Amino acid sequence: MIGMVFSVFSVLCVLPLLVESTPISQDLFPTDCSDVYANGQTLSGVYTIYPTADTPVQVYCDMRCGECQTEDGKWTVFQRRMDGTVNFYRPWEHYKKGFGNKHGEYWLGEKLLHRSLTGY
Repeated sequence: MIGMVFSVFSVLCVLPLLVESTPISQDLFPTDCSDVYANGQTLSGVYTIYPTADTPVQVYCDMRCGECQTEDGKWTVFQRRMDGTVNFYRPWEHYKKGFGNKHGEYWLGEKLLHRSLTGY
């Protein structure tokens, strides 16, 4: 038991050193859907991005550009409406937090949208 406590203590003491000394890679922690696309994910769908290094967020990435023939979309979608299955007539609190399902209709949320745009 003492050995296990010492091992955990050793890892916890070294972990901050590793985290502070390791640069954050956009390959491992994409900040938006264009980073996801650059990492080889070219299909539209739900992906995890990191608008701030410590905040994983699932978003829908639209990797096509609609009618564009020369460029892909790589869009981070913060509002997605398709068929009316999610009621968007809601109080402000819901818009601050976000609602819906990332695989269908949703609103990302004001707080996450702000983080994505500012990094804070």
